[in-house]
Amino acid sequence: MISIYKNNIRLSLAALLCAAVTALSSCGTAIDESSASAVSAVSTTAAETTTADVTTTVSEAVTTAETEATSDTTAASETITETVTTEETTAAAESEAEPELPYCSAAGVWCVDDGRVIYSLNADDTISLASITKLLTASVMLKYLESDTVVTVGTEIMMIKPDSTTAFLSIGNELTVGELVSAMLLPSGNDAAYTAAVSTARAIYAGTEMTDRQAVDIFVGLMNEFAAELGMNSSHFANPEGWDDPYHYTTLNDLMKLVNYALTVPEIQQSAAAQQLTVYFRSGGYAAWTNTNKLLDPNGEYYSPDCIGLKTGTTLAAGSCLAAAFYRGGKTYVCAVMGCGDDQSRYSAALALSELF
Repeated sequence: MISIYKNNIRLSLAALLCAAVTALSSCGTAIDESSASAVSAVSTTAAETTTADVTTTVSEAVTTAETEATSDTTAASETITETVTTEETTAAAESEAEPELPYCSAAGVWCVDDGRVIYSLNADDTISLASITKLLTASVMLKYLESDTVVTVGTEIMMIKPDSTTAFLSIGNELTVGELVSAMLLPSGNDAAYTAAVSTARAIYAGTEMTDRQAVDIFVGLMNEFAAELGMNSSHFANPEGWDDPYHYTTLNDLMKLVNYALTVPEIQQSAAAQQLTVYFRSGGYAAWTNTNKLLDPNGEYYSPDCIGLKTGTTLAAGSCLAAAFYRGGKTYVCAVMGCGDDQSRYSAALALSELF
């Protein structure tokens, strides 16, 4: 296209010169040699100047056009490359963030140290949390009672529902608050949760007569106050053990706040990470507890050597739930899976999520 344009300009210049000569030849006035020479020189100069100017202009136009075309092509190429790269990166990120999981109503992975959320599913949906509630129960008790305080198991353990998991406590058993935390977190004892609630409420309001029911209600109020302090604004609690109740619920985002706090409490950290524990009561007798978290069982199929706890939960409404903490690469991560269809699914899901960090 550029070559054709140059040739057309040369033909136009030639035609222009021919027209000038013809015009001079047809003029009635005689032209002498000096005048002819002058005309010839002027014509030649004009032609050369015009040719040079036009050639220069064309050259500059062509150069500009070529530069702009090259620039446009480069820019377009860079834009396409950036778009493709961005799409590939986004696709890769989405692929990495979408693990294959068995069914669960909500799930999440986050780093406790920097707060980074690696993966989440239905993080704002209202969910039941079953016995993961006991992380809050233990946190509230430890806020008001020292871990070496000795408490006595009373008639409050008769308040547990049928088919509850227990720590095999009996009325009159004496154990420390720290041991009571283990009784809640290893075998997930509902009896231990009620003893924690009643012992805490009566210690706070020492000298005040109250029934077991009144003491539990006071403690549940403290649970909701504590949850509010943690920023769990989409949660509400109705009992200390996590039994199904319309007014007992949370969200995955709120659960993350509770888990992050619980991992800062030494007594909870130690109990949640223990696979087995035998406790000798000061009143005589003992209890042997095994952690319900199968990720901690070195002889089990779901064992994970870098798992450091945390808590299981199972009810009809909540399904099978698990908040599992891992220590890997110098950082602590948590995988939470809620509402799984069965016990095995929650461990498979947690292990699949642990591959994201």
